[in-house]
Amino acid sequence: MKDTNKNPFETLNSFHTENEFDEAFYKKFVAPFYTVRIINLINFKSDYVNIKAEIDADIVKKIIGQSNWRERIVGAFFCAIENLTEFEDIIGVHFLKSELVHQGKGFALALASFNSKKSIDYLKKYLDYYLTRKDLFYEQNYAMSALKWIDERTKSEHTKEYEQRYAEWEKDTSRKFDSYYNEFVQQILIIEELKTAGNN
Repeated sequence: MKDTNKNPFETLNSFHTENEFDEAFYKKFVAPFYTVRIINLINFKSDYVNIKAEIDADIVKKIIGQSNWRERIVGAFFCAIENLTEFEDIIGVHFLKSELVHQGKGFALALASFNSKKSIDYLKKYLDYYLTRKDLFYEQNYAMSALKWIDERTKSEHTKEYEQRYAEWEKDTSRKFDSYYNEFVQQILIIEELKTAGNN
């Protein structure tokens, strides 16, 4: 009998790295920034400005492939802020596979920030599957928020095709979409602000 609940993304190869950094690296580039939500850290912006000039693809590669949600979400934040689209597939696959808790919030923010056809495709693939899983309360709300953010920025209508399915999925949940979207927007506005920080 076919397992209808089998995750269709299990066979995707997610990016992993060995632990390539020491405690000093962790304290500088990870510890100040790992959080479930950017808005939880009152010093996120100022701490990031202090290290912004040093963030590049090599730094992110060491972080985003770790098997820990803390490093992965920080890597996603950095990718979003610095527009490191070369990590788009790594982020998209991590997002679809949903191997670790919390990390998906950062991935959705990064994909929304990239705002590319590929990013939109990853968000849609995520919703196509995870909105069928009422037993899995993952980051369906953040994926929808990412699409809505893109829609509002580009006058597109990607969210429309998911509205009915999302409403059915969230029907028995206590927290509703508008609350998640407001939270999402607060964070992506910080990301947008940090994109240009230090460039003046």
